Amino acid sequence: MSFRSSAFLCVILFGASAAFSQNEKWLPNDVNRPTPTIVTPGAEPGAAPSDAIVLFDGKDLSAWAGVDGNEPKWKLGDGAMQEVPRTGNIRTRRAFGDCQLHIEWKEPNPDTGTDQNRGNSGVMLMSSYEVQVLDMDGNKTYADGGAGAIYGQYPPLVTASRKSGEWQTYDIIFRRPRFDSAGHLTSPARITVLFNGVLIQDNVTPTGPTAFHDRAPYLPGPDKYPITLQEHNGGVSYRNIWIRELPDPEPALHYTSDVPIPIDATQLASYAGTYQFDANSSIIVEVSGNGLMTRREFTGGRGRGGAGGPTAPSVAVGNLAPMPTPLLVPINEDSFVAEWTGNASRVTFTRDSKHQINGLMIQNGDSFQYAKRADDSQTPASH
Repeated sequence: MSFRSSAFLCVILFGASAAFSQNEKWLPNDVNRPTPTIVTPGAEPGAAPSDAIVLFDGKDLSAWAGVDGNEPKWKLGDGAMQEVPRTGNIRTRRAFGDCQLHIEWKEPNPDTGTDQNRGNSGVMLMSSYEVQVLDMDGNKTYADGGAGAIYGQYPPLVTASRKSGEWQTYDIIFRRPRFDSAGHLTSPARITVLFNGVLIQDNVTPTGPTAFHDRAPYLPGPDKYPITLQEHNGGVSYRNIWIRELPDPEPALHYTSDVPIPIDATQLASYAGTYQFDANSSIIVEVSGNGLMTRREFTGGRGRGGAGGPTAPSVAVGNLAPMPTPLLVPINEDSFVAEWTGNASRVTFTRDSKHQINGLMIQNGDSFQYAKRADDSQTPASH
């Protein structure tokens, strides 16, 4: 185990504990909390819901323009629009940021060309983040350039493409990048894609705008920008395009501190002892006042982390300042948390069928690590 990973364990072990709460304004299951807005779903699968903006219903191209701002030169007919070679991309006249986008597309049949020259097009969120459109029916190409790829960055989880000439569906959830007032990136873009009802991109984070053989950086700009459909000599057709603008994401659930409870000295002493973490190290638990102190002991006497007492050594991780070892206080019979607050770490002792302590579990959010109590563990004296 590297120093970085062992130091990280110490942060987990000594970090503060907390419990989730909804937010400060509303209690859990609060009957006074406003109910969600009612949206009527489409009458059939794929149909636009009541709050959607219809971008193309097969009748006209009024919601679209060429990249020069003029009328698009794509072909309209049979309830669909088809890209016309060398006429250029088209984009929405209206700008969008966070959104849910439904779009259906079809490759030419019979198919022609190979690799990237076979039914190539793309759906570009904010005209910058491309979900690739490509004929995959017996066609081989690079993984991050196939249908459903976030172009040049994320291959789809699976290929869920239909045969050439059959209508296909993308349902895309897009969260725009966010910047602070100084133009610094605070949250990257996020994209989720269902391809013919199959999840193929699971809330992925682009490294920046998509590009061919390039990693373009994030740059501050408008919160909303048109959606572009790429013309790439592919002859791809599109139909039934609608979009729902999404509100800003709800603030993340925050933590509220657990409330310590008193435990008498005898019971407190029962937790003390040696817990084997792995072949090369152990966790030593000792009583200190009304709580517990922990330290990690390595084979041969090396140690990092805190020994008991107020003059305990500190823990440093990377370039961060040393972190003093906190006292662990009980919040129930077997769970202890640090006196600090601010994250979701805790130490929980496990018991056997006779209710004897036989190990401990270190939890940090969704991460869990275990240590088994040594058979010859002795209870150190309180101090």
